[in-house]
Amino acid sequence: MNFFFFRITWRSLTKRGVFAVVNILGLSISLAVVLIMYLQIDHELSIDKSFKESENIYRVNARWLSTARAGEISAITHAGLAQSMKDNLPGVKEAVRVWNRAHILKAGDYESDTRINFTDAGFFDLFDAQILYGSVEEVLERPGDALALSETEAKKIFGDRNPVGETILWGPQTLEIGAVYKDFPMNSSFYGFHIICRNPPPYYTPQAKFAVVVETFVLLHEKTDTTGVGQPLRRIWNEDVKEVRGEDAPFTLELQELNKIHLHSSHITGSSTTTPGNIEHVKMLTLLAVIILLIACINYMNLATARAQKRSREIGISKTIGAKRYELASQLILETGMLTVVSFIVALGLAYLLLPVFNSLLNVQLYFGLVLNIQFLLGALAILFLTTLIAASYPAFYLSGFQPVTAIRAAAIRGSKNAFVRQTLIVSQFVASIVLITWVIVIYTQIRYIDNKNMGFNITQIISFWIRTNPGPDFSPFENTFRAQSSVLDISRVSFFPTIGDQVLLKTDINDEGVLMTVCNADEHLIDLVQLQMIAGTPLPARLPNDTIARMVLNRKAVEYLGSTPEDIIGRRINVAFNEPVEVCGVVENFNYESLHRPIGEYGIHNSRFGRGRFYLMARVNSHDLPGQLETYKKIFNEFYPNDMFDVHYPDLEVKDVYKGTQTTGNISLTFSILAILIACMGVFGLTAFMAEQRTKEIGIRKVMGASVLNIVSLFTHNYMKLLGISLVIAIPIAWWVGEQYLQDYAYRISLSWWMFAVAALITVVLTLMTVCFQALKSALINPVDAIRAE
Repeated sequence: MNFFFFRITWRSLTKRGVFAVVNILGLSISLAVVLIMYLQIDHELSIDKSFKESENIYRVNARWLSTARAGEISAITHAGLAQSMKDNLPGVKEAVRVWNRAHILKAGDYESDTRINFTDAGFFDLFDAQILYGSVEEVLERPGDALALSETEAKKIFGDRNPVGETILWGPQTLEIGAVYKDFPMNSSFYGFHIICRNPPPYYTPQAKFAVVVETFVLLHEKTDTTGVGQPLRRIWNEDVKEVRGEDAPFTLELQELNKIHLHSSHITGSSTTTPGNIEHVKMLTLLAVIILLIACINYMNLATARAQKRSREIGISKTIGAKRYELASQLILETGMLTVVSFIVALGLAYLLLPVFNSLLNVQLYFGLVLNIQFLLGALAILFLTTLIAASYPAFYLSGFQPVTAIRAAAIRGSKNAFVRQTLIVSQFVASIVLITWVIVIYTQIRYIDNKNMGFNITQIISFWIRTNPGPDFSPFENTFRAQSSVLDISRVSFFPTIGDQVLLKTDINDEGVLMTVCNADEHLIDLVQLQMIAGTPLPARLPNDTIARMVLNRKAVEYLGSTPEDIIGRRINVAFNEPVEVCGVVENFNYESLHRPIGEYGIHNSRFGRGRFYLMARVNSHDLPGQLETYKKIFNEFYPNDMFDVHYPDLEVKDVYKGTQTTGNISLTFSILAILIACMGVFGLTAFMAEQRTKEIGIRKVMGASVLNIVSLFTHNYMKLLGISLVIAIPIAWWVGEQYLQDYAYRISLSWWMFAVAALITVVLTLMTVCFQALKSALINPVDAIRAE
C-alpha cells in the first residue's frame, strides 16, 4: 500500500505542471531566504559558546546608583576588583582584567596602528585557544615586555615563519614575541584579539586598585550559585570604597553571563571586547523568516485546496476501495514532503548563490561551510519538517475528509466552504505584505530625515588625525606649517572630535548631586571650524601661560540645567569637576553631539589644562585634489613626528556610521518585503491560472454572448479587489502600531503620515492587479471556439 501511495503521489506531482512549478519555486525561494537568515541567527546565538568553560564565565558590570548616572550600566570596573574577588569569594576560580590601548607597531618594513589587549595570567584559562608556537603561559608571566600573536597577525607581520623570539616596536616599547595562538573563532567576543600582553607592572600596585579602566571577567567553580557571589561581591567592594572615600560606592556590581554579553549589551557602555549585537535584530530576522515561510506555505495550501475538485474523484475512489482517512492524509503529507524536499534541495543552491548578497546586506562574514555544523543541520531539518507539516496540514485534513459519494460527484465540490479558508489565507498574505511595505517606507523616511537633519554643526570637508606622540608644550611650529598650506582653510586642536568626549560632573551648587556633562578640550578655533551657532558671549579665548581660570562654552541645555539664561550666565563661575576655577565665556545653540536615538544633553567646550590632552587635529580643507593634498599633509606630519603614523579620518563619514544599524535594518526590511510580495504574487498567479483553467468554457461562452476583454478581466479581478479592501482595513492599524514601535527608539523622529499607508496599499494593489490581469488577459484573448472545445 505504501509503495502504491508513493506511485500515486509521484504521478500527482508530475501532472501539476505550472502549479508544481509555482509551489516549488515559491517554497525554494522562501526556504533559501529562511536558511540564510537561520544561518545568521544561529551564528548570533552561538557567540562565546565555543569556550570550554563558557557556562561558568561572567563579566562584572557596574550599575550606577548616583542621580547623575542613575540606571547607567558600565562594563568598565576598578582594576583591583579581580584580586578582591579571588581573595574573598570562595566560588571564584579565576578572575582576569582586560583592557586595550592603540599605538604604532613597527617590525621591519611593517607599520600599523595596532591595538594591544592587556590582561592577566589566567586569561587563557577562561578563553581557551589552540597554541601554535611558544608558550602563552610564559608570555603572561612577563608583565609588559612579551606578547602573544594570533595566527592572522603573525602571518601579516612575519609571513609563514615562526616568529617566536622576534621583537617588535610598539610606540616607544620593544616587545618580544613569545607565542602564537590560533585566532579566536568568529562567533566569539574576542574574535578581534590579535595581540595579547600581560598587564604592565603599574597595574599590580596598590595605587591602581581604584583606577576605573578594565573589564573584569570571572570563572566560577561549576554549579556555583551566582547570588552567592554577587551579593558578597557588592558588600566587599562597597566596604573597600568606603574605607578610601568615606562613603558608599556610587554603583553596585552585578554579574552578566558570558553567553549573554553579545546580544544583551547594547545598553551597556565601555565594552572593548566585542561589538555588541542586538537581540531585537535577531527577533526581527526570526519574525521575517516566519512571515516569508508562512506566505509560501499559504500559497501551497491555497493551490492544494483550489484543486480539490480535480482530486475529488481520486479521493472518492480510494475511499470506496477501502482507503482509510489517515492513509489518505499520510499520502497527501507525503506528497507535500516530496515537493518540500525538492524545494529544499533547490533552496540550498539558491542559498549558496545568495549568501554573498546577504553578507553585503547585513555587513557580516558568513560562509557556506557553516551549514555543516551539526546544530545548524538539525535546525534545517526541523525547518523542513515544520514546512511540510504546515503546508500539508489543511489540505490533508480537508481533502481526506471528503465523503466517497460526494467526492466522486466532483461538481459538488465547486463552491464549497474551503473557498472561505482560501480567501482568509489570501487576506493574511496581503496584510503581511502591506505591513512590511509600510515598515520599509517608515524606515527609509526616518533615514532620509536623519540624512537631512541639521545637526547643529558642519563637518563637511573636514579631515582629522591623531597625534599619538606628545607634541609637548609648543605645538605652533607644526600648526603654522600645516596652516600655511593653501588647501587648508582652518584647523583646530582638540581632545576629541566634538561628537564624543569625556564626562564630568556639573553641579548647580556644592550640595547638588549634579548631572554628567560631556566635555571637549579644545583651542580657540574649534567653534568656528565646525560652525557651532553662538547665541551669547564669545568663543573660547586662547589660553595664556599665566591664566589661572579655565574658560568654557556651554550649550543651551547646560545653561537651562544651571537655571540661568544664555545672557546672564556669561562671566559666571560654575561648579565643574576640574582642579581649577571654570568661568563661562559663551553659549552655543544645542547640537546633536550624540546619535539621534538620544536626546541632547549638557555639553561644554573648555580650555582647561586638566583632563585629556589635545592630541587630535581637525582641518577644513578644499576638496579640489584631496589625494594629492593628503600626500602633502603626510610629508609635513612625518617631518615633525617621524615615529608616528599619519592616519586620516573623515568625521562626516564617522557620523554616518552611527546609523549603519538603521541603514541595515532598512535594507533587510526592503529586501525581504520584496521577496514576501513576490512569493505572495506567485500564489495569486497560481490561483488565477487555476481559475482560468476551471472557467475556460465559461469564458468562451461569455465571449460568444458578447462579453468584452474588460468584462472577462473584471471577472477575475473583482474578488481580489474585495479581498484587498478587507486586507487594508486589517493591515493599516497593525502597520501603524509597528511603525510607532520602531520610531520609539529615536529621540528625534518623523511622524507617521497617511501617505505612507496609501503608498503601501497602492503598491500592493498594483502588483496584485498586474499579476491577476496578466493571466486574465491571456484567458480573455483565447479564441472562443477553442475555449468551448476545451473540455
